[in-house]
Amino acid sequence: MNSSGTLTKRGLERRLKRHFLKATHSYFAACAPGFEEVLAAEIAQLPDTANLELERGGVSFESNLDALYHSNLKLRTAHRVLLRIDTFLAQSYPMLFNAAKKIPWELYLGFNESYSVKVSAKTSRLRHHKNIARTLHDAVLARVEPLGLKPVQKEDDTSLEFHIRFFQDRCTISLNTSGEHLHKRGYRQLVSEAPIRETLAASILLTSKALDYQTIVDPMCGSGTLLIEGLELAMHKAAGRLRQFAFEQLPAFQPSKWERFKHEAKAQEQATSQRFIGRDIEAKNITIARQNALQAGHTKIDFQVGDATSFLLDVKPEQTLIISNLPYGERLESVSSLDILLASFAQHLKTNYQGCHFAFICKEIDWLQKAKISVLETLSLTNGGLKVQLVQGTIQGNPWGL
Repeated sequence: MNSSGTLTKRGLERRLKRHFLKATHSYFAACAPGFEEVLAAEIAQLPDTANLELERGGVSFESNLDALYHSNLKLRTAHRVLLRIDTFLAQSYPMLFNAAKKIPWELYLGFNESYSVKVSAKTSRLRHHKNIARTLHDAVLARVEPLGLKPVQKEDDTSLEFHIRFFQDRCTISLNTSGEHLHKRGYRQLVSEAPIRETLAASILLTSKALDYQTIVDPMCGSGTLLIEGLELAMHKAAGRLRQFAFEQLPAFQPSKWERFKHEAKAQEQATSQRFIGRDIEAKNITIARQNALQAGHTKIDFQVGDATSFLLDVKPEQTLIISNLPYGERLESVSSLDILLASFAQHLKTNYQGCHFAFICKEIDWLQKAKISVLETLSLTNGGLKVQLVQGTIQGNPWGL
């Protein structure tokens, strides 16, 4: 800081070194509800994480600042990673202003000229989103204007986005370190109808223990997301290697460290002997799937045009997982069309793939019950705004193979 009180680059670096770079920070990684344990297992594998706590729709944890890099680069099932800045009671706008003003905003904003806020409020006295955002901005300016900074609060299109959450009069302020949703890996340039998000696909693959099988088959593969994510998982590819993140705009960001972490992640990649097979009756979907796989750097997935009710493969049943995001009926001409398709699919599985394991995302499970295919596990989830189920089991006529 110079004699006029204006914050300089060197002055900011000193503040970061003194108050931020070596501190322990609180994080929250969000995920699809129902997959919190899967995400927690991923976070536990990151360096120097502690005090993991499962919450509805995510996992909170503590770590050093390096977790910014590691979590966004490596987590496959997280939607986004939030850096918790502060939590305090705010039952009035003056309370919000006074508490927010104490936050060292210069450590998060640096010399960025703009930022945005995303407000949510439940069961709290303060619930008017625009007034909350305006009060927060007044507090930010009260903190940083004496330092010669005057960032503008915009509604969108900014690199730095702060989440302001009110619940029972307690305000939690967080920074979205990811930026765009983490399902945007960077490889899926084209999509088929009703695609599954990459983060949800990874969650389902980990839940179904896909790495335990020699062969992974998706008979209705669409744009290939489940198979591409499966191969990425098997090869230990870093989920975020192809994209950029919001934390790269933070004043504490260290480009040399980021390059080192990406290099270390690449060094951990490995070959796999697993087979990945995709079939789809639509030739355009197979074209899309192949292009997405190539964009991710993969050529070993066997994508071919084929009917899910008649495909035949040479596989070892006990070493095979048949996994797919099945049609929900939203785009078929009638419910009966879906019933006929799924009944034919179930009969084909029973006739040709006895002993294979399955993991299907579907709206209903009566088609499996009618075919007397035993469902051993179910998990309710949401995909594309629709309530669906993940069903798992083994293809055989009677329960548990008895």
